[in-house]
Amino acid sequence: MVVPGLRTLPGLNTMSTTFSLLCMQLTYMFANAVEKSSLFCTVIGILLHYFWLSLCCCLFTCSLHMCRSFSDRRGYSHIHTNIKFIFGRYVIYCYITPIFIITTNIILTYYIQNKIGYGTTLCFVEDFVQNLATFIAPLLITCVVNIVMFTITVTNINSVKHIEKSKKDKSELVIFLKLFSLTGIVWIFQIVDGVLNISAFSFVATLLTSSQGTIIFLSFASSSRILNYLRSKRENKGKKEINYSKQTTRKGSGTSPLDLTKSTQAQGSSITI
Repeated sequence: MVVPGLRTLPGLNTMSTTFSLLCMQLTYMFANAVEKSSLFCTVIGILLHYFWLSLCCCLFTCSLHMCRSFSDRRGYSHIHTNIKFIFGRYVIYCYITPIFIITTNIILTYYIQNKIGYGTTLCFVEDFVQNLATFIAPLLITCVVNIVMFTITVTNINSVKHIEKSKKDKSELVIFLKLFSLTGIVWIFQIVDGVLNISAFSFVATLLTSSQGTIIFLSFASSSRILNYLRSKRENKGKKEINYSKQTTRKGSGTSPLDLTKSTQAQGSSITI
């Protein structure tokens, strides 16, 4: 939000994705620390499941927007004239869809097993079938769909010559590719860990999940676009301070009309004497 150039629809999508990622990491940290078979563990498990699914939806909207942006020039212009409306629809999809999935999972699990399926032995989805259907399957579907849409996007960029995109649009595509690649690697370890339950994969998955925020910060905050903006802002601030000091110096060294009148009167009186 500090950089005005990033307050575009792709920039808002990126911020929404990083927000879901941050919330997922926080709940993931608590899920590994709280006591099992407790109400807090159940709540944390549901929240962790929710933010995992919202992260999937956010990444899907990012890739969908980029695919539409680079595929249809008219559609791209239409999107940019309705940023608030389109982003509102994205937010509703990203943060309401997981509620339906989790609610359905709880109802079915309670009907079949007479329990909600969270917080007894694990602060997450406990049953393997429910875990496969409501967690692993969405991750795999999101990965496959995103790869397909990114492939279509890159193909359109290379094949359609008359559609010219700015460097800003292409840099946003690179940002989404980096973000999806980072989260995709973590998802692979999460899926392997959930299926095989191997301690080595659990350690690597936990390490990658916990360090995603740091990696994203180092990757995006140190980009040339952000650094150039901060550099230009610092230079403009320095120029303003120099101009202000010069104006202050001029005002301090200048002589007011009242001082000139007083000096003239003093000179006249001395001549008369």
